[in-house]
Amino acid sequence: MLLKSAAFLLSLAALGSAVPAETTESKDSSEAKDSTNSHDSHWPWYPGKPSSPFPPREIQPDAVIAHSIPAGAWPNACTDPIVNPYNYIYQSITGFNQRPYGQTLLYTFTFPEESRGKECWLDFYHDQPIWQTSPVVRVNVFTTRVPATCTRSSTENYRDLLLGTWDVPKTGKATWQRRASDYFTYRTPCPRPGAVRGFELAVVGGDEVGLSYPSGPNKGFRILYA
Repeated sequence: MLLKSAAFLLSLAALGSAVPAETTESKDSSEAKDSTNSHDSHWPWYPGKPSSPFPPREIQPDAVIAHSIPAGAWPNACTDPIVNPYNYIYQSITGFNQRPYGQTLLYTFTFPEESRGKECWLDFYHDQPIWQTSPVVRVNVFTTRVPATCTRSSTENYRDLLLGTWDVPKTGKATWQRRASDYFTYRTPCPRPGAVRGFELAVVGGDEVGLSYPSGPNKGFRILYA
């Protein structure tokens, strides 16, 4: 099993991306139901809030940081969505001395002046993956206490609150399998321009579970606002 997992991880390195709890049940079915099932297919919605008549704009991350599982196995490392556009998250339970092993990704976003007075929400569009271990992979979305940067070496992820869990298809828009918080999982008043927020994506459970995905305009993990 160790040799199998080592070979698998070596294949991931060729992608060009350097190094990568459960909560309360979701709200009642009508509120927790993903907005894509009964409302505009692009815009999240929450009860009592009409959808915006304007198409949303997106905020791309300032930094994408690969974080090791277990923490400290290697230093955090920046990935470049232009040079190495494919990021991946992965977990093996038994692949490294019977300890969880793999990679999560940390994201840092800065809110622009254009988002002032608008509403913001998280979005994930899985576009042209290189590999995925199952037709749907579940991904936990966390906030971080300290947004990650590319200018300092660290082995910490500063994981804070679980916002919810996405079901990510092989290609297409991720949908909320559960929401643990309303914060950015529904339309949320955008923070003031210049504010910085950090998030972490990690696959949920299982052995040899993961996916790759490209970042960039109109794809990957981003914040939408309208």
